[in-house]
Amino acid sequence: MAQYPEKPGHKTQADIRTMIEDARTCMFSTFDEDSTRIKSRPMSIAEVDAANQIWFFTDDTSHKIHEIRNSWQVALGFANGAAGEWISVNGHARLVKDKAKIQELWKPTYKAWFPNGLDTPSLALLCVEMETAEYWESKGGPIVTAFEMIKAAITGDPARNSEHDVVAM
Repeated sequence: MAQYPEKPGHKTQADIRTMIEDARTCMFSTFDEDSTRIKSRPMSIAEVDAANQIWFFTDDTSHKIHEIRNSWQVALGFANGAAGEWISVNGHARLVKDKAKIQELWKPTYKAWFPNGLDTPSLALLCVEMETAEYWESKGGPIVTAFEMIKAAITGDPARNSEHDVVAM
């Protein structure tokens, strides 16, 4: 795996975890069962833990589980436009059927997807172990961004109101 040394003033692993928690939802991408196409679907985060793992509830009979069994490499795309933050995570996923962990992460709102709650036979967790996180962050909000874009167009110098980096997780 490529090395991505931390840069002074740039985001740390803890910062990335917070950005992901704030986004709360991602586009979860897998390879299809033939590994010929990338498939994406929105998924809500159950937890981001200190071990750089992202947890999701899932149905263990869904197509994404078959895809993950075929290729454990996944990509997650997060957007928090209000905060001016975008994150792309690469990692590997695994299916977890641990009843204690399922109970620990369960929230009543998950009944919208699992009407039988914790008694749903196919209820499971997906755990994504992050390998890298690439982020883009716009500084200063929309007014500063607009000003920087106009300034860049006039001067020919690139806008300087954003930060981009890759963080090894």
